[in-house]
Amino acid sequence: MIADAVALQRVVEASSVGWNADTAANAGWVGVVRTVDASDNTLRVQFGSKFWWLPSTVLRPTDLPPTASSFAVGGMVRLVADAGELQRLVEASSVGWNEDMANFAGETGTVLVVDTSDDTVRVQMRGTTDWWLPLSVLQPGTTAFATGDSVRCIDDAAELQRLVEASYVGWNAEMAASTGATGTITRVDNSDDTIQVDFGNNTSWWLIPGVLRPAAATSATSATSASSSSSSSSPLAMSTLSVGDSVRLLRDSAELQRLVEASDVGWNTNMAAFAGSTGTVNRFDASDNTVELRIGSHTWWFPLNVLVRA
Repeated sequence: MIADAVALQRVVEASSVGWNADTAANAGWVGVVRTVDASDNTLRVQFGSKFWWLPSTVLRPTDLPPTASSFAVGGMVRLVADAGELQRLVEASSVGWNEDMANFAGETGTVLVVDTSDDTVRVQMRGTTDWWLPLSVLQPGTTAFATGDSVRCIDDAAELQRLVEASYVGWNAEMAASTGATGTITRVDNSDDTIQVDFGNNTSWWLIPGVLRPAAATSATSATSASSSSSSSSPLAMSTLSVGDSVRLLRDSAELQRLVEASDVGWNTNMAAFAGSTGTVNRFDASDNTVELRIGSHTWWFPLNVLVRA
């Protein structure tokens, strides 16, 4: 939408839509077209949790319905701020609503996986929480990092390479040496959500937000992570499982593949994208220790030994 609030008001007032002063707050925003009325060239556009009917003359080509291909792995997205609207849109999608999602309304997350088959996106939120979400609840976000921030690169070298290779940054084998390293942000480019980090020793890389964590938050959580690691990674017993339980897949995709291939389930290459994901137990078979897990709109059978408590 045009950025000039005065011009926006003038054009909207002259149209059949009618002016609402609250619309001014969305001047310059990128929105999502939900409805088009060709009879008077007006469109209903979603800006976060707000919906406005607007004349086409105040919109720009960026205000188009997004597709899953519009989202890049490692990019930032923001959930709609209204928890009620978030619930309504998720319930209307193929994903399925989880009450815990309401706690993340309005927050920014990082794109982990994009599924173009059903226009859903797996988004990493704060902590270790990730959700499969429909496009209708997502807005392009901007990085929460700023120049001068101290950040730490993720500890998993394979995941670092996967995320960077899938982004527009481009992978350099020497980046692997920065796995787990702490550095300082020297530049932030909000046009493509990339961040330049200085790791010292004349080492500086452009990276994506999805591979970075606030250094202070990382150190603050290290003690709790260490104390909980034994319980969070403890093997599950079939006798302790119930339908509806929340469980997590192993984060190491290579180990996940090895264990699934060694089981009666059989490996599907699409399973790799779900390593580390949290899902819900649909049913289980105690005769062969396998569990049917629903992750977003996807359902897979897994052997029990690749699951841990979420």
